[in-house]
Amino acid sequence: MVVHGRPSRDEVEAVAAEIRALGRQALVVLGDVADEPTVVDSFARIDARFGGVDILVNNAAIRGQRPFLDMTLQDWQSTMAVILDGTFLCSREGLRRMVARGGGTVVNLGGVSAHVGAKQRAQVAVAGAGLLGLTKSLAVEFADRNITVNCVAPGKIGGPRSVTAGVSPAMGHGGPIVGREGHIEEAAFVIRRCAGPRRAS
Repeated sequence: MVVHGRPSRDEVEAVAAEIRALGRQALVVLGDVADEPTVVDSFARIDARFGGVDILVNNAAIRGQRPFLDMTLQDWQSTMAVILDGTFLCSREGLRRMVARGGGTVVNLGGVSAHVGAKQRAQVAVAGAGLLGLTKSLAVEFADRNITVNCVAPGKIGGPRSVTAGVSPAMGHGGPIVGREGHIEEAAFVIRRCAGPRRAS
């Protein structure tokens, strides 16, 4: 398994350690998913270690809050770069390998704001909507090559990196439908189902 991150080496290494404790292999790869040479090099490292890619989970995102009238072009572009450019680059490299290997799975992690909007997060909602369009297009284009492409939008998930404490009801998300935040394990279950075995064609 490959664990990727950019600024948080300690967190990435901690996840890799959990994987190794289960008796599995884990490769840590750090870098900017919006930088094409970095992504190409990262997948070359994955090839050298594992021989290719069968499952790709795109989860890199910037989800900052800023009133629209105070938003800079840099705020806008940095969000689009990570969520859309990063997903494009990683998906392109991953899908090239999946086609060569005869199948695979891509799971993109989206967000609720792409469906319902959110105050002070217009850039995040727009990037998420673009992610949905990319997911649907790739799903159609690669369906006949035994490759599935799905998007999971879990909503508010609790845990150490939850942003709920900094999100006010006025931002437009509303309350959790089930009366609580989601659990990490619940989101992981859905992602695992998307990445599970596919029926033989």
